[in-house]
Amino acid sequence: MEFHKWTPYPELTGMHYLNKAQPPRFLKTHFPYEHQLKNPKAKFIYLPRNPLDTCVSFYYYVRGAPMYDFEDGSFDDFVQAFVMGEVERGDYCDHLLSWYSHSTKPNVFLVTYEQLKEDFRNTVLSIAGFMGAEYRSMLEEDDTVYRNLVEKSSVSFMKKLCRVDRTVLEKQADEDQFFLDAMNRLYREDVEVKDSAVVRKGVVGEWKAHFSQHHLDLVSDWIDRKRAAGVIREIWGDLDLGGIV
Repeated sequence: MEFHKWTPYPELTGMHYLNKAQPPRFLKTHFPYEHQLKNPKAKFIYLPRNPLDTCVSFYYYVRGAPMYDFEDGSFDDFVQAFVMGEVERGDYCDHLLSWYSHSTKPNVFLVTYEQLKEDFRNTVLSIAGFMGAEYRSMLEEDDTVYRNLVEKSSVSFMKKLCRVDRTVLEKQADEDQFFLDAMNRLYREDVEVKDSAVVRKGVVGEWKAHFSQHHLDLVSDWIDRKRAAGVIREIWGDLDLGGIV
């Protein structure tokens, strides 16, 4: 719960924790650029994942979250919804294009999930440098700080950090009823929520075990309709995306 207080999620908790926090303040959102809270002093780190792995990851998240009523949904059905933009957060391409068109602004830093997986150290140093030279220096000069960052960014640690367990949440009610109320708005109270998986595998290329050629063709046609092929090629370069662009 402390993680969600220190880096609040406005879609879930509104401005409650942000209004109480002292600068520097941090938040995480899935908003497109035009819906972000705007402040000329704010810095934005946009971290997209390639569309195929995003689709697979989102599929498993939706299947495992009771509020979507998709426990028995097929991957084929989900791909159809994904390319129609009929999923939470709307159309992936619209979201990507909204941020890409602002990615050259000095207060916007675009870095991909795949970059973090391929070269974690240098990518993190670049992010730290964007936040401020003192943060990069801290990571470069203090190996203990860097090792702690590596541990706290690992899939195994994030699985535990982001685990959703109603029993644990209810134990926190006396301390923070606001957070419990927010979680109850997200997870229906009439279903049991234990160990709901927010973080699963965190690998690159899992799409290859799920996408058929038919699925790839659907995605390719959708990307063409959205005129997003050039941007996807620019961002992901030589990454194997099954010929969708």
